[in-house]
Amino acid sequence: MNKRCRYTVCAAAIVAAATSPARAQDQDGDEDQDPLEEIVVTGTRIAGASDSGTIAVTLLSAEDLETLGENSTGDILQSLPQAGAFEINESSDGPNDARGDIATVNLRGLGTGNTLILLNGRRITAHGINQDVGSVPRQVTNVNAFPTAAIERVEVLRDGASALYGADATAGVVNTILSPDFEGTRISLRGDSLEGTESGEFAVDFATGLSFNDDATKAVVIGSFYTRDGLFASELGPQFNNVDKRAFLEAEGSPYAGSSDFRNTSSNSPFASFEVISSFDRELGIFEDENVDLDPAAGAALGLTDFDLTSGGRFHVQPCGFDEASRVSIGTTTDGCMAVGENSTPTDLRFDFNSMQPVNSLGDGFAISVDPVTARGRQLISDTDRYNLYTLLEHDFGNGIEGFGDVLFYRAETLAQRAASPISSSNGIVVPRSNYYNPFGPVGSPNRIADIEDGDVPDEGYDLLIRNYRILEGGPRIIDTVSTTYRVLAGLRGDHRGWDWESALGYSENRTRDRENRLSKTLLTEALARSTPDAFNPFGPNANTAEAVQAVTVAVEGVGTTSLLTADVRASRPDLVSNWAGDIGFAFGADYRNESYDEDRDPRIDGTIQFDGIGSGVSDIIGISPTADSSASRNVYAGFVETLIPLAAPRDGLFTHELILQAAGRVEYFDDIGETAAVPKVALSYFPIRGLNFRAAYAEGFRAPNLIQLNRGDTSRVDDGFEDFVRENAIGNPEDTGEANLRSIRISNPDLEPEDTETVVFGVNIEAAEWFESDWLRSLTVSFDYWNFEQTGVIDDFGVQEALALDFVRLLEGSSNPNVVRAPVTPEDQALFD
Repeated sequence: MNKRCRYTVCAAAIVAAATSPARAQDQDGDEDQDPLEEIVVTGTRIAGASDSGTIAVTLLSAEDLETLGENSTGDILQSLPQAGAFEINESSDGPNDARGDIATVNLRGLGTGNTLILLNGRRITAHGINQDVGSVPRQVTNVNAFPTAAIERVEVLRDGASALYGADATAGVVNTILSPDFEGTRISLRGDSLEGTESGEFAVDFATGLSFNDDATKAVVIGSFYTRDGLFASELGPQFNNVDKRAFLEAEGSPYAGSSDFRNTSSNSPFASFEVISSFDRELGIFEDENVDLDPAAGAALGLTDFDLTSGGRFHVQPCGFDEASRVSIGTTTDGCMAVGENSTPTDLRFDFNSMQPVNSLGDGFAISVDPVTARGRQLISDTDRYNLYTLLEHDFGNGIEGFGDVLFYRAETLAQRAASPISSSNGIVVPRSNYYNPFGPVGSPNRIADIEDGDVPDEGYDLLIRNYRILEGGPRIIDTVSTTYRVLAGLRGDHRGWDWESALGYSENRTRDRENRLSKTLLTEALARSTPDAFNPFGPNANTAEAVQAVTVAVEGVGTTSLLTADVRASRPDLVSNWAGDIGFAFGADYRNESYDEDRDPRIDGTIQFDGIGSGVSDIIGISPTADSSASRNVYAGFVETLIPLAAPRDGLFTHELILQAAGRVEYFDDIGETAAVPKVALSYFPIRGLNFRAAYAEGFRAPNLIQLNRGDTSRVDDGFEDFVRENAIGNPEDTGEANLRSIRISNPDLEPEDTETVVFGVNIEAAEWFESDWLRSLTVSFDYWNFEQTGVIDDFGVQEALALDFVRLLEGSSNPNVVRAPVTPEDQALFD
């Protein structure tokens, strides 16, 4: 934030020392000299006070940011040396992710949510759609909503800052300062392109500054438009065309060419795999395998000697000429002859996400045809249009009071292309025996495999569970995301008897709409149940028309909305009292905010329209787990105090021996959880000589549970990789060994308490400007920081694997884990256990 005041600062020093502590100074001058504008550094609330290095603040000026050449604030902040990997960004493409034009900051790599994001020194609302990080929902501020063309500087407070700014500042603060002053008009254009591709960026921004009422009123208007054409895998070299890197590594002579670690393909292929269903528990979704073996006579008649048609009840489809296991033709598609193969889909028929096709040769006379959109492959970078507008108004009333206000508007539209939706066994999609194309249909069915003995497949035929399948005929998934943010803020500030005071009221809101084409379980099940040629045919790629796929596809739309109302009042004085070493600064203030969110999931996901079939109900969308709608709000009340106390005045000459202490404390109350957090901070700075600063700080912090963690409705997720220690050795079903999916339900916890943190920081800072006359040496600044971050009461979930392990231990002790729900023990189970 910026304030007019009777003290001035050496702004040039702040701009030049990009990683140095900011040091506000008094500057003597003639009475006729126009006063410089005072800059209140993020690390202190005391206007005009000299912190003398106690505050670890990194400052990036507009010139520094311009040299980075980035078109979004997220890309700028990602270049901060203190920033860890962005856990939530535009590369996220899962159905429960925060997708689109989004970026946030993760200081020190301590995790999303530990860094507080400020705009002009004040909070702004969270992004409308949250995302789980390690199964824990996070709410984040989207920094791409801040227009890069309006940024005057970015201040990064590297210490824990809960004592000054409250919750979420445990790892530090990133404060983006937008330009308060601009004279004239500026228009700039910029274009970028990626050679050899159709991907490119174009940005235009403008700024204009106005003053009237004899310069008592000033206004700034800054706007920008940014557009980007996406990048597809097919536009890049062979190392990017496919996710299967083995051939590329083999060509390069790598010893890892044969490693499956470099395959990265998916078993969810257009060459589907199935499982014969002999029995099914409708409530728990448990399938029991059944072998379907041909006797020697039948096998010989079909040319299937020593062939187990559906080993373990499983088989897949493949081109007739694919390999020797292609023994039974089951018809033709537009691409060629299809046959039945043993077990699951083989490696060479797996799906490649980048090329959006199976990876290897499919046999003579067979080639998968794809539409032009799919032929471009996976989209690695999305199409984006972004609009930013920022206005600021200041008016000097002439009585020591100044009014100010700003308006921020942001809108982003993104389109991303991803592979078609996969279908796995956990979706519970069954090809009934009545399906016109079922090769194991009832006697008389037109596509039942000929010459099968009645004893091998019953007259009534078999229902088939789809284990793995990806439908290509309908084209790729298109993810369409639109996000809008605005903030309106107004306030007053002034100087009364040496006290700088400021108060403001602000409101910000974000609405994000996410839409994607997905398969409906209900519509697909209905299409599979038909006994006529218009039935859906899953037995080969391009076995259906694009229109048939569109008939079972729906647009899934979710809308997330957040809002934030803030009110604050603060006052400070750099010279409240004096001691033997100089003036003692003091600041105090109070804050109020109201946070709210509303998560409106698609009716086919939130339980309004449910799948009335086997397996899991609630969600009617393939590949998206059910999540209930939810909404909540809360009020937060806070107060803070801060003081800067000089302990040793700086001396003249090289050896200064300057010593100063910063102390701060904050109390914050959350009415929804009924918790009050009180945290202190103490920092000490010592200058033994000019230009050399040693600093140390100790801070306590807290992070309150966010509204999603406290209030989100039940969330069902289906994943594999979880070993059931009770059943894996005795029973050994795929669900027991981790090879098949298990369903888990996560619930919010209204009894969560804030996380507590302790941060210890030691730092050394060297400013060459104090020692050298040369311009290039004077700009040299070197900083070293050591920090120790300890967090207790971390909000996390007790995972699926942990729940199963606890159940195993308790069963050995004669009890069980009530959070593990099992099917009734069958006689077959008991026999295996015995």
